Amino acid sequence: MGAGTGLHRGSLRLIIVRSPATAAGGVSLAPYHRPVVGNANQMKTAVRRTFRSMRVRNFRLFFMGQFISSIGLWMQQVAEVWLILKLTNSAVALGAITFTHFGPILVFGLWGGVIADRVDKRKLLVVTQTLLGVLAGSLAVISVAGGITVPVLYSFSFAAGLVNALDNPTRRAFVREMVSRDDVPNAVSLNSMVMTSARAIGPAISGLLLAGPGATIVFAVNAATYAAVIAALVLMRPEALFRSPAVVKARGQLVEGLRYVWDNRVVRLPIVMLAWIGTLAFNFTVLLALFAEHTFASGPGGFGRLISMSAVGSLVGAVITASRVRVTQRYMIGASIAFGVVTLVASVAPTLGTMAALLIPVGVGAIAFVSAAQALAQEHTVPHMQGRVMALFAVVFLGSTPVGGLVAAGVANWLGPRAAFAMGGVACLLTGAWALIATAARKSPAAAAGAPSESSVRS
Repeated sequence: MGAGTGLHRGSLRLIIVRSPATAAGGVSLAPYHRPVVGNANQMKTAVRRTFRSMRVRNFRLFFMGQFISSIGLWMQQVAEVWLILKLTNSAVALGAITFTHFGPILVFGLWGGVIADRVDKRKLLVVTQTLLGVLAGSLAVISVAGGITVPVLYSFSFAAGLVNALDNPTRRAFVREMVSRDDVPNAVSLNSMVMTSARAIGPAISGLLLAGPGATIVFAVNAATYAAVIAALVLMRPEALFRSPAVVKARGQLVEGLRYVWDNRVVRLPIVMLAWIGTLAFNFTVLLALFAEHTFASGPGGFGRLISMSAVGSLVGAVITASRVRVTQRYMIGASIAFGVVTLVASVAPTLGTMAALLIPVGVGAIAFVSAAQALAQEHTVPHMQGRVMALFAVVFLGSTPVGGLVAAGVANWLGPRAAFAMGGVACLLTGAWALIATAARKSPAAAAGAPSESSVRS
């Protein structure tokens, strides 16, 4: 349209209107102009809905600090995996580095949740984040001295895993304390957005640095980024937090948390699904390294590209979930099935470019499922159980990674990375199908143990 007409492309519609001249039943064709202001207001409303938790100062600080720190974390994880691959050229060794990092969460993560329910979560996070920063800085110093070996990488990865066994469930539970109950699903999705954005940026930067200055600068940058999240935690206003009373130390609290999850169907379903899918389908770091090195022979740049493209998709999935007014079981199950389908397609990608492009929808499905699963589990958990439930969530998601990493590495070593990647897609499809059957079979009015029925699940 020409300038000054007040119209824009796509805004002209033909609609049927009645007029006095056509009262007898005739119609008139008249142009209809969709108001530009209305569209702009709708866009603003959608943006406000998607980022509504950012109105809370404490969460806004946490969001920015986590974003900076997570970029450094992903930079270091990619550097560690790549160094192990170059030093050993072994798929099993890659699985082992995954085991050393996430194994402590599998073993000690539930106890981390018990501790998180007993103490001030914000102060505990300052301690854990400081320890992680010291570990990263120490690794940078050793790298400068030329002392990086496979045992050193395994040792530091294990030490960071021990700290994460306490840090991860505490950090997940702390999200609930920064926002009101109605905004919990949105805050969870935005927190996932932080991690996935960093997962897109961090590996790309790491790939460039590994191909240039080397791993030392990667470790040093990661150590420096922890200052951002520590500063964010210190600058928060404690009086504005939605704290729950600290749980008094007593015997049997770990078993109590497990029993609570099992008796609450709404919480149990996402955690059971996550156990299977997390074990068999979330082995991206190990498998994409093998794709880059052996299948496509593209080096660290190709590895960073594959990781980054999957993270771009994850970012889209997090935005989609955050923009929803409601997150339901049906949405979670649908995301798991979609994740499985696109993973199977990606497993047969003929070229690096095709694989990178397909990893975008893979990332969308993956993070949409995880964000929905955590939102449902966290929203429907009473405050004094948050630490223990989020610890179990971390155990089945991150703690299953060492087992899944070894399984995926073994399958890749035997049948190749394509077969290992396809295994994850099949796991998603079977788990999604089981969840559909399970939820359809119990559409009774009341859920067991006082848990809300599926029809009452909201976010």
